[in-house]
Amino acid sequence: ENTVSINDIQQELSKTHIYASQGSVFVKFDLKQRQDVHITVFDLLGKQLVNYNQDAYNELITLSLPTMVSGVYVVKLETQQWESVEKVKLNNNWF
Repeated sequence: ENTVSINDIQQELSKTHIYASQGSVFVKFDLKQRQDVHITVFDLLGKQLVNYNQDAYNELITLSLPTMVSGVYVVKLETQQWESVEKVKLNNNWF
């Protein structure tokens, strides 16, 4: 039987970091095992803007979003075992 405890999920989420900088969203993973990760970016009205799948383990994923206007967006991360939703502030102003 394959079981996952709440503690395991909290540890994996604490090792996952999302941040934005000048037209890109960065997602840093430090997972215990390789997993399929689904990343979705929404605007604040709930419109899906980016849909990205990646096999991740211990890596940094960069989503380049140069055409999106500066503002606050919602990033949803999903695996088979957990999901997380965070807001990020994207700044596409280069000056």
